[in-house]
Amino acid sequence: VSYTSTELMEQQLSSVGNIVLLVGGMIGVIMALAGLINFTNMMITNIITRRHEFATMQSIGMTNRQLRRMMIYEGLFYAGAADIVGAIFAAIVGLTVLKSVLNSSSMWYFTLHFTLVPALIIALVYLLLAAVIPVIVLRFFNKGTVVERLRTSE
Repeated sequence: VSYTSTELMEQQLSSVGNIVLLVGGMIGVIMALAGLINFTNMMITNIITRRHEFATMQSIGMTNRQLRRMMIYEGLFYAGAADIVGAIFAAIVGLTVLKSVLNSSSMWYFTLHFTLVPALIIALVYLLLAAVIPVIVLRFFNKGTVVERLRTSE
């Protein structure tokens, strides 16, 4: 007669849970890094492609401070919108699809602990990047006089 204790079963299931947590966490980290790189690229590309527009606005009286503030607000708007949409999407998927998968008979040993803490952490990182990237990129690409920047064609 073979006998398996409850303690042994709990240890085995705990190791399976740890593996799922590790793999899921790594996938989440990779997706978060891809999103951060994509967001950074979008912000930099947006500023680079609008250099002539910025030079035109500065030629009619916009100051560097106003331009910097405008781009920071624009980046914060993009980041805030992405954070809100991402949190709503995560909540919908987590509370519908994931919940139904974990309630199936083959997944009886898993429990759902829904949290938006990772989404809030990445939201703060997005907001920080949205405030820092325009300052750095504008300082790097807005060198020279307004006339020189107006003369350069895209």
